Amino acid sequence: MIAHLIFDQPEPPTGRIHALSRAAKIGAVYPLGDGRATWWCYVTEQRGEAKSAEAAKAALAGAFGQWMERAGVAQTAAIAEDQRELF
Repeated sequence: MIAHLIFDQPEPPTGRIHALSRAAKIGAVYPLGDGRATWWCYVTEQRGEAKSAEAAKAALAGAFGQWMERAGVAQTAAIAEDQRELF
């Protein structure tokens, strides 16, 4: 499962990108300035490096989605839609 996360970057283009599920901070993506990015899922303590910020976002969402599956929780379409109203 790929979790639906909202990504917010207060200081583009190279500032940290926050990953949120509703108002909970789930992790972050750190652009490295050369196109690559690292990511960290706070919930699972997983970290990695990706070829781009978009790939890092996908990896983070995948890690959180796997955690959600193991925990037996799921996001609903209503929650995913509701998140768009936060930003």
